[in-house]
Amino acid sequence: MARMMCVITQTIKRITGRQSPGPAIDSGNPGGHWTLFPSIKEYQTRTSNYDAMPSGHVATFMATITVIASNYPEIKWIKPVCYTLMGIMAFEMMSSKVHWASDYPLGLFIGYVVGKAAANRRIKKIDTNDGLGWKKTERVKTEFTTVQLEGYTTFGVLFSF
Repeated sequence: MARMMCVITQTIKRITGRQSPGPAIDSGNPGGHWTLFPSIKEYQTRTSNYDAMPSGHVATFMATITVIASNYPEIKWIKPVCYTLMGIMAFEMMSSKVHWASDYPLGLFIGYVVGKAAANRRIKKIDTNDGLGWKKTERVKTEFTTVQLEGYTTFGVLFSF
């Protein structure tokens, strides 16, 4: 899911070339500018001039909330708490001049779609009632992994539902 979020948001960022609020205000252009298809070199050297739209942070957060809430529909506090935290994060990114408010709707949409696709891919609709009123629950499979990344061994945990 994380890779999919990265591919989608980075592709759109590199197409739209939306300037972040900080550099826009510093350059005297309070509305910012859009540079469609900025060159790879320009994007890499002056990233904040081209990477505001859409918000990858919001997209990833929304996808994560969607997957968790889809897997645990009986836990009613997940959505309100997580949406509140996402709102605080979005407000902070606007306050620190990283994103415009208009960067968020597309990020929310992308995150929701990817999250629903990921959650529905793993959810099997089965009758969990054992006849006694108890619900059978499937266990979460946990795996510990190692990956070589730029010459370093990194450790990770993989949860499968």
